[in-house]
Formats: sequence, structure tokens, C-alpha cells
Amino acid sequence: MLKFFRKIRQKLLIEGSLKKYLIYALGEIALVVIGILIALQLNDWSQFREERKLEIEILGEIKDNLLQDLNIEHIQNLKYLNHTYKSSQIILDHLNNDLPYQDSLAKHFAWLPSSANFDPVTSGFELLNSTGVNIITNDSLRMNISVLYGVHYTWLSEFLKDRQYLNNTPLFNDMMKKFNTFKIYDSATPRDYEKLKIDDDFKVLVQQNGHIIGETIENYEKVIIKKAHQLVGEISEEIEKFK
Repeated sequence: MLKFFRKIRQKLLIEGSLKKYLIYALGEIALVVIGILIALQLNDWSQFREERKLEIEILGEIKDNLLQDLNIEHIQNLKYLNHTYKSSQIILDHLNNDLPYQDSLAKHFAWLPSSANFDPVTSGFELLNSTGVNIITNDSLRMNISVLYGVHYTWLSEFLKDRQYLNNTPLFNDMMKKFNTFKIYDSATPRDYEKLKIDDDFKVLVQQNGHIIGETIENYEKVIIKKAHQLVGEISEEIEKFK
């Protein structure tokens, strides 16, 4: 191709037609520029396709992680929290209303200082951070992913850890002194049940424990789980767009 163009230029020079030569030269330059632009366009398109392919892979992994959390982690945590909350209400009802001791209370006592731990699957979010969050082209979706993992998930994880140390520990220590047997989740038998009925400090600890757990359950269900479900839907819609 270059040899062909060179022959044309030589012919025009021999003919001595400067005007034709200049027109031809400009045309040749235009062809070169157009070729470069086309090459750049193809390169940009190829890069765009590769980035979108990676974006879909990351979104797919984040979606799988969220579904795994929703189907396992969140269900298990809410089960524990609801069980503890129910037990605290039953214990308080018996102590405050001077109800007689029942063997079933041993199980409820054993659940009072129980705790849940939040350990979400974050491989997709970690891949997003290592790749760069701007790989997600949808601004709203990118923001919602960052908020769920960076704010809500972080809060839940830290809150449950803090609750375990700041709230459960005093209750656990108090029960170790006032119970003959204590095996968490299994059985806890008070040394003197009648004294517990008039033990205001113990009842305050149980009441605080139930109150905190009740608020945790409400926030868990109305905020975190709700937003996780919404994000799964948003990711599914975004993946469908690319398909």
C-alpha cells in the first residue's frame, strides 16, 4: 500500500503539477488521520467492552454474596436475637409478676447473655475496591453498594461486638455469681429464684438487654435486610441492561 502511494507521488512530481500534488498530499494525510481515529475508536470500544465484562463479573459476585448473607447470616442472626429477646421478656414477666419458678425458665435464663456475630461475605466488595469503584458506571448503584457495605454492614458488625462486651459482660458476670449452673444456650439455674424477684440490679440488666436487642432487631429488619434485598434487585436490573 505504501509503495502504491509512493508511485503516485513520484508521478505527480514528474508531471510538475504542484497543485495536484498538494491536494493528493492533503488527502493522504486525511486518510492517515482517519485510520488513526478508527484505530483509537476500536481500541476504546474494546477497552469499554472489557471493563463492562469486568463490571458484570463484580456485580454478579456482590449479588451472590448478598444472597448468601440473606439466606444464611441474616436468618441465623435474627433467629438468635429473637430467641434472646423472647427469653428476656419471659424472665422479666416472671420476676416482675412474682410468678413461680418453672423448669422451662432454665433455658430462657441461659439465653439472656447470648450474642450474635455478623460476618458477611465480602469477596465481591473487596474485588470492587481493589479494581476501583468507578468500574460501576451506574452512579446510584455504586453509591448504594458503598453505603450498604461501608455504613450499614460496618455498623451492624461493630454494634454486635460492642453489645457483647458492654452489655452482655455485666449480665454474664452477674449471672455467674447468682446461678448454680450456667451453660449458655442450654441451661442456667438460679441459686435463689426468690431473691432474683427482688433483685433490682439484675432486673435492670435483663431489661436493658431486652431493650437493646429489640431495637437491634427492628433496625436489622427495617434497614439492613430491606436495603440488602433492594440492592440485589438493583444489581439484577443492571446486569440485565448489559445483556
